[in-house]
Amino acid sequence: MVGGTALPPAVQKAFKDVHGVRVVHLWGVTETSPVRTIGAPTAEVLVILPLDGQQPTSEEILEFLAPHMAKWWLPDDVVFVKEMPMTATGRILKAKLREQHWHHLAG
Repeated sequence: MVGGTALPPAVQKAFKDVHGVRVVHLWGVTETSPVRTIGAPTAEVLVILPLDGQQPTSEEILEFLAPHMAKWWLPDDVVFVKEMPMTATGRILKAKLREQHWHHLAG
């Protein structure tokens, strides 16, 4: 499952095909807030919930994605989570996810 920043279909597919990943979410971060406001983000953060028993690394994720997309679409950072806050219908609770990882994004 992919959620977050609007991306071209080919880029979304590349994120879905990452080995060992159950759910990914990509969002833009500005220098002053991890919630994208008006204007372009200064960084893109990829949040990953690995499949049970899998432990991909940031390097493996970025290596896999690099040949599938333009360099400017690659995320600036990768964050791994133990659980992804979801609604009953399977959508990512973006505000809760950002709230949980504010410390990482604000730094």
